[in-house]
Amino acid sequence: MIDINACAGNWVFRQLPFSSPIELHKEMDKGGINKALISSIEGIFYDDPQLANEGLFNTLKAFPSLIPVAVLNPKMKNWEKNLNICVDKYNIKAIKLYPNYHQYNISDAKDLLDQIGKMDIPVIVQLRVQDVRAQNPICIVPDVNIAEVINIAKELQKTRFIFGGIKWQEAQSMSKQIDELPNIWLDISNIEYVDVLRKLMRIYDIKRLLFGTHAPFFVIKSAILKVMEAELSESEFNKITETNAINVFKL
Repeated sequence: MIDINACAGNWVFRQLPFSSPIELHKEMDKGGINKALISSIEGIFYDDPQLANEGLFNTLKAFPSLIPVAVLNPKMKNWEKNLNICVDKYNIKAIKLYPNYHQYNISDAKDLLDQIGKMDIPVIVQLRVQDVRAQNPICIVPDVNIAEVINIAKELQKTRFIFGGIKWQEAQSMSKQIDELPNIWLDISNIEYVDVLRKLMRIYDIKRLLFGTHAPFFVIKSAILKVMEAELSESEFNKITETNAINVFKL
């Protein structure tokens, strides 16, 4: 299995279990996850996410199965320099954006999104990290507006977009708009509903669905159980948990 949406590092509001690369690696291995795309939690909060990126990437060298994903902030004037460093030095497989935490509209990232499309690098737009209802009251961060992300994906169809942390209501209500665009994929980590994978497969081509855990914010076992309880065929299981990720991220 390949986890396309996990993180490592320190969350400022509480201690997260299995949040260090070594702990995360052990838990992934226990769950049968042989590869995972990892971004830095500190990249959400640092003034310059690149400092967090490089700290994590150097640590990940000891864990070949943990694949680096760069957190970038298009509001920073050095985003292009940082992007080139991440690509040339660290061979990243994706970019992750947090428009809500970094306080910009996704359309403000158009130049960055266009550039990574030309570089053939996919982008994970993280719609949410934590449910608004569970956030610290002194730091309420609203969810990213999915309609705005769909609009920029429609405009930049050479860029591959992964909707990180999308919820069932969004996946269902925006299915027509998403289905019209061949450059959008869905991370299933936050999609919770009874028999949700079967419901998603009735709405979307299975090639759009990507296995993600959102670890360490979520327990890894919960993502694995979601897949197991769907009673997928071997072909369906392989596509959702591995083949689709290989194709999207060129792994």
